[in-house]
Amino acid sequence: MNTILITGVGRGIGFQLVREFLERDYRVIGTVRDEAAQARVTQLAAELGKTIETHIVELSEQASVDRLKDALDDCTVDILINNAGVRGGSEDTYSELDLDDWLTVLQINTLSPMRVTQALMANLSKSNQPKIVTISSAMGSLARERSDSIAYRSSKAALNKAMQCLAVELKPQKIGVYLMHPGWVRTDMGGPNGDISVEQSASGLAATLINFDMADSGQFWNYDGERLAW
Repeated sequence: MNTILITGVGRGIGFQLVREFLERDYRVIGTVRDEAAQARVTQLAAELGKTIETHIVELSEQASVDRLKDALDDCTVDILINNAGVRGGSEDTYSELDLDDWLTVLQINTLSPMRVTQALMANLSKSNQPKIVTISSAMGSLARERSDSIAYRSSKAALNKAMQCLAVELKPQKIGVYLMHPGWVRTDMGGPNGDISVEQSASGLAATLINFDMADSGQFWNYDGERLAW
């Protein structure tokens, strides 16, 4: 049984990804921020007749991530999905930009995925076909010129470049690194006007990432398997 670890499973896309992979008979490990989220995910697994291992982790704090690392010890992780993220100021133009908010968004969206990846590298290295999948956003693409959501867009653009660098570094070890855009999804973060449901997004993400191989590493992908421009 392959093991997948997904961050930020308490709601939204992460919550639905839990369903997708439990139904595919993966061993699922998830991180949440509090006991209420932990209870929701545990209940979901029970409704499916499955179990899930959850850990309460504050991804922006190194000590908290280190505790996750220690708890997993010698566990093999076949797929890591860096899913957790925040939107921050939704309309932050130049004149409205809150620098403290921007820093928080960068901490969660850019630094935390790399922090988790570093912590779990030994676990990933135990797999025969390890994959690091990070949920990014087309809003971070430099090919798309926009003026709003500076904090969010810049955090995802920086994330894309960091993971692209990681893909090059890990290629000799045959550890694949993949960036994915989940679509504009109707969630708390995406809002009610999104193009697709959370079920559509998670189903597409799961089906696509399962089939990734090393030839796909270091690229930016849509949830439906379309390659995207950086």
